[in-house]
Amino acid sequence: MRHRRLLLGLAVFFVAAIGLLLYHLSSSPGLGGGRQAATLKIASEDYGFPSPYTFYPRGPGYLRMSLLFDTLVWKDAQGVIPWLCERYEVSPDGREWSFFLRAGVKWQDGRPLTAADVKFTFDYIRSHPHAWFSRETGVIKSVEAVSPRQVKFTLKSAYAPFLTNIAGTVPVLPQHIWRDVADPMKFTADAAAVGSGPFKLAKYDKATSLYIYEANPGYFRGRVKIDRLIFSRPGQPLLAFKNGEVDAFNPDVDQVAVLKNAKDVKIIEGSGFWVCRLMFNLSQAPFDRPEFRRAVAHALNLPELVARATHNGAIPGNPGYVPPELGEWYNPRVAAYPFDPRRAGDLLAGLGYSVIGPDGIRSTPGGERLSFDLLTLPQGHEGEIVKSMLAAAGIEVRVTALEKATHDQLIDSGQYQLAVNGHGGLGGDPVFLMQLTRPLTTAGTNTTLYANPEYLRLARLQTKLTDRGARRAAVFAMQEMLADDLPTIPLYYRKMYFAYRPGKLDGWFYTPGGIALGIPTELNKLVFIESR
Repeated sequence: MRHRRLLLGLAVFFVAAIGLLLYHLSSSPGLGGGRQAATLKIASEDYGFPSPYTFYPRGPGYLRMSLLFDTLVWKDAQGVIPWLCERYEVSPDGREWSFFLRAGVKWQDGRPLTAADVKFTFDYIRSHPHAWFSRETGVIKSVEAVSPRQVKFTLKSAYAPFLTNIAGTVPVLPQHIWRDVADPMKFTADAAAVGSGPFKLAKYDKATSLYIYEANPGYFRGRVKIDRLIFSRPGQPLLAFKNGEVDAFNPDVDQVAVLKNAKDVKIIEGSGFWVCRLMFNLSQAPFDRPEFRRAVAHALNLPELVARATHNGAIPGNPGYVPPELGEWYNPRVAAYPFDPRRAGDLLAGLGYSVIGPDGIRSTPGGERLSFDLLTLPQGHEGEIVKSMLAAAGIEVRVTALEKATHDQLIDSGQYQLAVNGHGGLGGDPVFLMQLTRPLTTAGTNTTLYANPEYLRLARLQTKLTDRGARRAAVFAMQEMLADDLPTIPLYYRKMYFAYRPGKLDGWFYTPGGIALGIPTELNKLVFIESR
């Protein structure tokens, strides 16, 4: 009998202990609502230590950092929304911006985030130039912490992209950590990753491209949906995804076809805001003639090029340069150059290239072959496709594939005739239209690039226009100039894809225009947060 009572007592004890344990688990930080601890694994590459100064200055590097640090405003699926601030105001002339911070926001070490941190951040960037942020922040005259929750920016002149390219891009730094950091590029201590964002950095390993983030239980914007977020580099992302080693990855268009009918898999598609374009050395004949550039445009069958080069993982280019996915800034009524071999031939004949040799290549009025060198990159087949299409129009092209650093240096130094170049940066604010007038790798001038005086005037003017309608008209006029003059021919705009298992986390989306400076991504931090 005594033995039975002992067993019964032990049973009651264990039941009570298990109940108490379950209670604590259901109420512990990161496991609220009784849910199980969740880990999400995403296939990735290395993009540098994710602090505001040491991330690799590319979109994915910024995104790794943005999970740890916050900005004054952010973007959701509709547009700009307050983030660290609860509201903002701008003066009628566009030169003064005031941001009113949310109450109770804390750094991940528990210290309060105040307007003094915001002021410190921009003063620090002024004295410690940043590869990305300093390109934009030079327009700022002064920053004042009016009160612990109000900060005021005074600009040298109105700057239309201020809200997205500065307030929505520059991460706010904790003054108490960074004020004694003399060289931010060498600051990779644990404290360098302490921000106010939804995740804390638990581990970073460059050799294996490993990032481990853990949920910030006190995040001011709401509960973080998952407890642990891991980025790692599998040898074969598609195989790793199919085997369950990762929960999400960015497939190419051929991998999308493989996964299209897979069970419990979702795939979203968005614009990569990335262009592949044909560049002309505008300082050399005959590329300095718009008629020649238009002949080349009519000789290129862009839908066929897209099919052959990308397996339809892109959309054909637009002569106005701006991709259609940029919405309100895209001008659909610019000059068009449909594939038209006859029109291409007429334009070339009008320039004096009417004699066609037995191999189909035209001759110049001086009797020389109409033949040029084309620089391209080792990846892809765009150069060879352009070569075959121009040959059909009587233009001979010799293709030379070079690694990117050499390729870009030759373009910047003017040592080229034709070049195929691919790059991002076509998202966000249309201030990117200035990139057609700037070198690829230097800050100097480049006489081979576009230098239409009226285009340059509008490019400078549109950044200062505070009336959105007036600015849109200027941006539209710039696109019309580009389409008429054709200083470059956009061949295609590449698409992006993201494959994931919705059972782990759903609600992924591509932010219209991209986040921050226009980064195309599915990694908007909003996906991870349950809004309050």
